Amino acid sequence: MTRILDIGLALIGAGVIGGVVALGDFTHFTWVSLLLFAVYTVCILLNKAEDVFYWFMTVQIIVILGVWAMSGQKCELLTEALDVNGPAVYFFGNFFMHYVPFLVALEFAPFAWTPISRRQRDMTDIVLGFGTFMLYLGLYRAKDVYGCVVQDEVTFLATLGLTVVLLAFRWFAPVSESEQTYAKLMELF
Repeated sequence: MTRILDIGLALIGAGVIGGVVALGDFTHFTWVSLLLFAVYTVCILLNKAEDVFYWFMTVQIIVILGVWAMSGQKCELLTEALDVNGPAVYFFGNFFMHYVPFLVALEFAPFAWTPISRRQRDMTDIVLGFGTFMLYLGLYRAKDVYGCVVQDEVTFLATLGLTVVLLAFRWFAPVSESEQTYAKLMELF
């Protein structure tokens, strides 16, 4: 069964890379997240997903919340995509581009709690996810790309707030027995 999953993930990763190369418009942050999704599928195959999980998930949460915010504002990009593609294609395309990467990551999530040093690395990954989006915002004005009437400062502050919430969640998450044991051992040295 594991081999079938590996082949499936390899095909998903190859398909995403092909789609991103053929169709990608990197002025849209979704395409950046899809490229990261392809990288993440490779990390899953190499048993390294836990090394980038929080970075990847932070980017995916930013994408999902961004889509919700843009939908609520009825941004031009989304309304044009609906008009051009029709409801069925719009719904399924929206789902596959914005939600499937998040769901795949959850399926392969490294949920076992790890030592405190790992927690700090996870928090670094969350900051990297924030930094990835800030780099994007430095290159493109989201309101110009997506046709929204939102100020760049609002986008920045909302993303910063989300990052603080994610950092707090990871920092205050329950500590497992192995984390406690590791912490006690580290106190001895």
